[in-house]
Amino acid sequence: MNDLTQMVANQMMKGPNYGRLPANKKQQAAFLRRHEDKIRWVLDKLPTHKRASAAVPAVICKALIVYGVEKTEALCAALTKLKFQGPDDPAHLLWLYLLKNSARDEKTVEVYRKTICAVRAYMEGRKIDRISPIKTDIFEWDEDYTLPDDLLNNNDEVDLKILEQRVIEKRQAVEHNRELERIKQEVEEAIRDSPREERGLLLPAT
Repeated sequence: MNDLTQMVANQMMKGPNYGRLPANKKQQAAFLRRHEDKIRWVLDKLPTHKRASAAVPAVICKALIVYGVEKTEALCAALTKLKFQGPDDPAHLLWLYLLKNSARDEKTVEVYRKTICAVRAYMEGRKIDRISPIKTDIFEWDEDYTLPDDLLNNNDEVDLKILEQRVIEKRQAVEHNRELERIKQEVEEAIRDSPREERGLLLPAT
């Protein structure tokens, strides 16, 4: 766990509100345990410069729970690959806004509220001509920063899909390493089995 992960978790809890986070250390730790995989998944999907403010991944993490993996992945891909559907695409407007404004330029709460506007419009398939600050969050937490009952199934589905993706990525990494090891062994065997006078041609130049 790094500082950014904790910052995103805290911002998810705090939402679009000014002031200090009222959660205690125990509540913060429990919240992070429940949502760390989702936070890390979003951070991995977002371009680095869009993660400067914890507000952006915090809003996207909450949208992930509500709208699911596919829509959230599409949003992150649009922000990363700059594949927008015209100037009134909410992802495009969010990209422009974040390009011009960093966490140093505006308060985190303002970044959060404007990110809500763009993210919600994108997830609902709406076009917008500007980003305006919205005080109504993607959803509100229940007591003790737990999920509302109507989002529990959504959250379970998201956690399962993220786990499945991680397993596939791990398997692909293992297979890639095995392929590299196989190629290395073939090269070593070729060098070992070649006549002595040809070995110099097979060895890399120094």
